[in-house]
Amino acid sequence: MAFSPDFGYSDTQRAYIGGQFWDGRAKDLPTQATFPLFNPIEMNNSSLPAFVAKVQAGRYANALKQLYGATVFNDPQTALNAIVDAMAQFERTPEVSPFNSKFDAFLKGNIQLAPAEIRGMALFNGKAACAECHVSSPQPNGNPPLFTQFCYDNVGLPKNKNNPYYTIPAKYNPAGPGFIDLGLQNTTSDASTAGFFQTPTLRNIAVTGPYFHNGIFSTLAEVVNFYNTRDTGNFGAPEVPATVDHSVLIGHLGLTASEQSDLITFLGTLTDGFSP
Repeated sequence: MAFSPDFGYSDTQRAYIGGQFWDGRAKDLPTQATFPLFNPIEMNNSSLPAFVAKVQAGRYANALKQLYGATVFNDPQTALNAIVDAMAQFERTPEVSPFNSKFDAFLKGNIQLAPAEIRGMALFNGKAACAECHVSSPQPNGNPPLFTQFCYDNVGLPKNKNNPYYTIPAKYNPAGPGFIDLGLQNTTSDASTAGFFQTPTLRNIAVTGPYFHNGIFSTLAEVVNFYNTRDTGNFGAPEVPATVDHSVLIGHLGLTASEQSDLITFLGTLTDGFSP
């Protein structure tokens, strides 16, 4: 159903796989859960003890004691470890990833896809080359496809001039509008990964805009058009031009308007909660 996920990837692209956040800076789910708690432009908790005190006074305190022991709040770091572990455990449950989209029902043989969806799937795995990065075949363990290979790439996105990060106080963003998001380089300190961002899953993609790491596009039609015509359209200069992926898979796919429509229709089958 899909091409090999290694096709067309450089050694640098293959070297960095996994991690949490667009730039891979968190090694696992518990670590990822910690970052927003203390980020000054997110939850902005002033200190670890202050955050733990809030949780201890909140509605989940007793549940945490039951799960992690009556003394879980005696030490702030122990409490934090329990809190983020609980969050990670939930994120791994079927409630978060139910795999019950129309596409999953199709894979199980329970339904047939509509003609436009079939055409879109063929494009996804063929002419549009989406499956090169968003792997559509079942996992080696037999579980449903995740529609990502967890690698990193620079697809040549321009800056999103409407990004509110550019206008926040200078103490948070000293560079102001001149800020350049170096992506994976911030994690690896490797200049060859500047502007690389992790390939996201496409599950629920029809309902999770805006799109890309900087939210530059609001609709899937814009996203597909960008991949189709990046090198022939008028999108503006890449934010990080030196490392843009200029493979044949991106920028000049030659999709017609009807093919782009069919592709978007197929992507709609990846939304969870399908009921025949």
